[in-house]
Amino acid sequence: MEKPSAGTPTAEEVGKMMHPKQPDTVEPTTLITAEKVGKKAADAIKPLPDSETAKQSLNNIIDKLDQASIAFNKPSKMTQNTLVVIELVLKPGATQDQVRMMVEVKNSATTEMTIATSEIKISEIIEAKLKGDGFDIESITNERQPISFEEETRWKWKVRPLESGVQRLFLSIDAIVNINNKEEKRTVRTFDEEILVEVADFQWQANAFIMLFIGIFIFIAISWYIFSKIKRKNLISSINSSEPQTTDNIDIFISYSRKDIAEVAKIIDALKATGVIVWLDKSGIKAGTLWSEEIVKAIQSAKVFLFIASDNAFSSDNVVKERSIASEIKLPILPVFLHTAEIPLKFQYQLSGIQQIEFTKNADAANIATIMQVLKELGVMDQP
Repeated sequence: MEKPSAGTPTAEEVGKMMHPKQPDTVEPTTLITAEKVGKKAADAIKPLPDSETAKQSLNNIIDKLDQASIAFNKPSKMTQNTLVVIELVLKPGATQDQVRMMVEVKNSATTEMTIATSEIKISEIIEAKLKGDGFDIESITNERQPISFEEETRWKWKVRPLESGVQRLFLSIDAIVNINNKEEKRTVRTFDEEILVEVADFQWQANAFIMLFIGIFIFIAISWYIFSKIKRKNLISSINSSEPQTTDNIDIFISYSRKDIAEVAKIIDALKATGVIVWLDKSGIKAGTLWSEEIVKAIQSAKVFLFIASDNAFSSDNVVKERSIASEIKLPILPVFLHTAEIPLKFQYQLSGIQQIEFTKNADAANIATIMQVLKELGVMDQP
């Protein structure tokens, strides 16, 4: 067998060259499987979470909501256990001033209110709620209502404060919307306001009313007293300013109580207008003048004793004395009653069987005519 020549590789060497020996240790290699490639691709195109999608959708819906004006009566002062009605009005297309005119405010001695307005976003359905821990609140209308774009929508609540002090009411308005055209509805808060109310204690308020009523009554009483005093003073001044009296040729002696001067002055003026001579006691009018014999002379000189009868006159000592003198000299007595009065025993004997005249209120002309007719019958005045 022929030996290979030098420099020519042997078959073994050729085999080694064709199949080199693998090393004992091999560096690890990262394998990218089809599964991993699919996962990365999925991560790259994964949609946003449902919450994020809903949030974006809700924001888009809110941005597209219509605007509308609202107005409501806002209490600042109330009284414990006193009922008040709070009203909210919403009107799309109207200005805040126009909606303000749609709310009625009823202020009183126990309640103070103002009208608040605002602009809010609305949906086809709106829910309005009024809450407050210190109040008894009853909804008169449905809290959730469909909105009309042609007419106003109203909410009303009966509100009764239960506790005194500063209390808080909370008015909230929510728009009801659909998300992603789903049947599921969401509420979106479009208005929220805290109302501070100063609630007065009921008992204190009641006492205040009583004190106010008493104060008004006292004021009226004092005013009436002052007015009566001024009126009486003016009448007395008018009588005092008349011509001096004489005890000669007297037609009528007038006996009366100073407390009845207002009614007596009317009779005196009417009698003087007919030309008769009247005499009346001015001693109680002019300070320092006492009841004297001048009165006795006047009674003795008079033709008729005109007695202005009243409760005041029956209790007057001077009237009793004057009537006694007239009775003693048998002077004709003509009683004119200013009002219905019970005749005391000390007057009954002298007045029994004597014609009496009832002085009817608001009929001065008829009263004077009756007196004049009786005076003619007594011969004091000439018959026509």
